[in-house]
Amino acid sequence: MKKVLVNIITGEKPSLERVAAELSMSPRTLQRKLSQHNTNFNTLLTEVRKEMASYYMEKKGLKKGEVAFLLGFDSVNSFYRSYKKWR
Repeated sequence: MKKVLVNIITGEKPSLERVAAELSMSPRTLQRKLSQHNTNFNTLLTEVRKEMASYYMEKKGLKKGEVAFLLGFDSVNSFYRSYKKWR
C-alpha cells in the first residue's frame, strides 16, 4: 500500500478512495485491511509523507515549498507544521 501512496502522492492530496481504486478494492475493504494491521489511512499517509519529506529535503535538497506541493499539502505552512512535529 505504501508503494501505491508513493506513486500517487506527488502533486496531489491522496484520498482513501483513490488508493482503494488503485488497489482494485472498495474504500471499506481497504479500511478493514489497514485495521487488520493495526493502522489506518491517515497514519499510513503521515508515515509516507514523513519518509518522502526527509528524502526530498535531505537527499534531493528541495525547498519546503517544493516538498509541500509534491506531497499534496494544502499550503507550505501546513507542511511546515507537520514537518516540525516529525523532527
